[in-house]
Amino acid sequence: MRRPRQEGPRGPANGGALAATASSVLRILQRLLFALAFLGAVSLAPTARAQGGDVAGWTTESEPPPLPEPPEGYLTEERGHVRWVYPDGAAYEMEALAERVADDWATLEGDLGVDVDDTLEVRIVRNPDEMRELAPSWAPPPAYASGVAYGDLGLILLSLTVPDTWERPDVETVFVHELSHIALRRAVAGHPLPRWFVEGVAIQQSGERSLERVKTLWEGHFGDRLIPLGQLDRSFPAQAHEVNLAYAQAADLVRYLRRDARSGRRFQTLVGELAEGETFEKALSDAYAVTPGQFERDWLASVSERARALPLIVGGGTFWVIAALLLVAAWRRRRKQAKAKLATMAAEEREHDEALASLEALAEARLRDLASQDDEGFVVYLASNPGPREQDVPTVEHDGHHHTLH
Repeated sequence: MRRPRQEGPRGPANGGALAATASSVLRILQRLLFALAFLGAVSLAPTARAQGGDVAGWTTESEPPPLPEPPEGYLTEERGHVRWVYPDGAAYEMEALAERVADDWATLEGDLGVDVDDTLEVRIVRNPDEMRELAPSWAPPPAYASGVAYGDLGLILLSLTVPDTWERPDVETVFVHELSHIALRRAVAGHPLPRWFVEGVAIQQSGERSLERVKTLWEGHFGDRLIPLGQLDRSFPAQAHEVNLAYAQAADLVRYLRRDARSGRRFQTLVGELAEGETFEKALSDAYAVTPGQFERDWLASVSERARALPLIVGGGTFWVIAALLLVAAWRRRRKQAKAKLATMAAEEREHDEALASLEALAEARLRDLASQDDEGFVVYLASNPGPREQDVPTVEHDGHHHTLH
């Protein structure tokens, strides 16, 4: 029998001097959270602080090079089909993950609709520096990751601190995210998959739902910045651990794939087609009866539909506040881009003005030189008083007569 997972109690926040104001704010937030949950975009489940990754650095046609040996102070333990490598001070974290790994793996297999090899090696490290030391030398982990999976090796590395912030990640959520990468890779027999699909499946299977990711998606929608499906794989970050638009779209695309009761069977059909070596486009067509282009159009329509439905759920006033904030964020981003362009134009204009000023200075100097020459007995000047002559036209005084120069 599967052991039910226990959730810790969540107590309400304590009141204070501003209890009435806080209560009002909480009500607004609750309505917003309910609306987003209703629209299928967010839940109140814990969220990993940093994304994991699936790294490949060698081909299955050759034997992989040996992994780095654990340094002094690390322990190694075999439990079932899992080899655990961890520092002595992380025994508690290892025990917590070891107790749940069998259930988590069975859940992933049930979701994918296939039994796959559960042989794994999990390396728990104290910080990102140690994660790089214990990672395969030919494929270092991304700088932004607190967890990384090497699908062909069945290897997972987990850091107990997040890069840059050095805060503690949600280790269990990151762990399931990485398990998902390996389970999916084995389920499709190592055949290539779109990056957005791999990340979206891992986000959903690990229960990652975040308001930050939803905010990013809505900003992309309201700011007309959603990434075309054909470009999405090239838009994942290389040097940032924050949730970005590519991850937000990946999560929502997979959510849309699995939006109803029939989606579970279709998803498993998709995985089965991929395991047989079909391309993703062909497998998607066989499982969902849509082309990638039609799938993208349907998903975009669903995003627009949820955006239109949001005012009915959260209330008009709250919605327009949210919409205004998203529009302001999009406007600021575009304003920043416009400022950069204007700065370039201003620099070019300054160069132009400086060139004109130099020419004017040269012209004035030449006029002064001409005025100082008295060997021919004439003076050059600019007429400044109105009269019968053309105003501001150079004239010459010679033998008591004025002559206009043309």
